[in-house]
Amino acid sequence: MNECFRIIKNGGEFYLEIPFSDWAFNRDPTHVSHFGEDWYNYFKAVDNIYYDQGLVECNFIMKESFIRAYKNPNDILCTRLVAQKD
Repeated sequence: MNECFRIIKNGGEFYLEIPFSDWAFNRDPTHVSHFGEDWYNYFKAVDNIYYDQGLVECNFIMKESFIRAYKNPNDILCTRLVAQKD
């Protein structure tokens, strides 16, 4: 995310689609992490404990986030972030 933030211009949008369903996560033993609906909060300067530690250098704000059905009602988490640079 830091690299995405580095190359995007101020106000630029970053759109992600992430597998989100519990059924897919739980049935595949190779899945090692699970995204929450508010996952993008780790990549903003406000209210992020990692930002002050220098681990996260990016600052995105969420423009839009929704869950889109693919095969089941909660399959894909779609998020549009906007880069906020000084």
